[in-house]
Amino acid sequence: MYLTSVGLGKLPTILPKSPSETKVAFIPTAADTYTDKWFVDVDIKKLNDTLVKTKEIRYKALKDAGKTFYNQEITDQHIHKFWGLPFNSFISGIYNNADTPENLTENYKSILHNYPNEPFPETNNVLDIFSKKYLLGVISSSNPDLIMGGMENTNINPDLFFFIQSSLH
Repeated sequence: MYLTSVGLGKLPTILPKSPSETKVAFIPTAADTYTDKWFVDVDIKKLNDTLVKTKEIRYKALKDAGKTFYNQEITDQHIHKFWGLPFNSFISGIYNNADTPENLTENYKSILHNYPNEPFPETNNVLDIFSKKYLLGVISSSNPDLIMGGMENTNINPDLFFFIQSSLH
């Protein structure tokens, strides 16, 4: 079953009573073929910060890197325009193509130690419980190094996931 947030309201009424009979994949980018993408934004907002406080912390880091490396004042509204794009498009858009995607990424990564991800209190416990019963996966538009680094600094074991999909471009 593939759902976007448009179908989330009906989800409780259509799920079987037994969790083992349920298989759900949320695909927020399924709407990319539409010119009016209002529901993509709704999906991204619902799926962000599922395991860690990504958005709040990354916005601060992005703003700091903009000021430090490119003398740019980055706003939340500016970041929001690019949030969810494939990583190279995201990072280039955030910093107005001030450098190559590779250099933008390296500069951004160089300050991330000042902005470690924070897991929600029950994240590791929930992952441990679910991983014993279900195959878990991660789908992200982020850079693979950032995903793995984020897992490391939050003590999330990447071996709990059978698949980690990230953006390479």
